[in-house]
Amino acid sequence: GGLLGDLDGDGFVGINDLNIILANWNQSTPIDDPRADVTGEGDVPDGFVGISDLNEVLGNWNAGTPPTDSAAVPEPATLGLLGAGLVILGRRMN
Repeated sequence: GGLLGDLDGDGFVGINDLNIILANWNQSTPIDDPRADVTGEGDVPDGFVGISDLNEVLGNWNAGTPPTDSAAVPEPATLGLLGAGLVILGRRMN
């Protein structure tokens, strides 16, 4: 009943859905994350995470409404501060 390819249920087919497929790639349907196996006959998954599941996500890529989670993409200034902190930490360890 949901959006085809939207494995995480956020209303958008994107990187999170692709990551679900890739994390379970070439495996039997994982017990801990059965969302990765989306293809089969009717509502019954085929028991394997492979190319047909990947095609389900890629075939519907960017469908839906992108989430508005501002925490998902850090501000450039935050990345700069993080980089500076790592440099300082690295110098202290030497």
